[in-house]
Amino acid sequence: MGTVFAIVTNLGIFLASLNGQFFDEKPTPSDSYWRYVFLFPILITVGRMILLYLFFNHETPYYYLLKKDSINCDKFLSKMYYPEFIEDIKNGI
Repeated sequence: MGTVFAIVTNLGIFLASLNGQFFDEKPTPSDSYWRYVFLFPILITVGRMILLYLFFNHETPYYYLLKKDSINCDKFLSKMYYPEFIEDIKNGI
């Protein structure tokens, strides 16, 4: 985890430096560079939201039980729990 933290930190410093290379040191009031500075994190955030939606788009076990879809509920719970605990968890829900 320490290595991953160091890599991500250095990558962030590198990207911030790279982002600032294309702007003047002394901007004038008519410069619109601030739009690009805000655009970069927004693009990363939108991309992250899309990736999370693509890979973690699951309904909850509670939803499956409300819709009386026991098969999908069992499939979903089997991803997280051992098979012998699934009935106890469904009864708890």
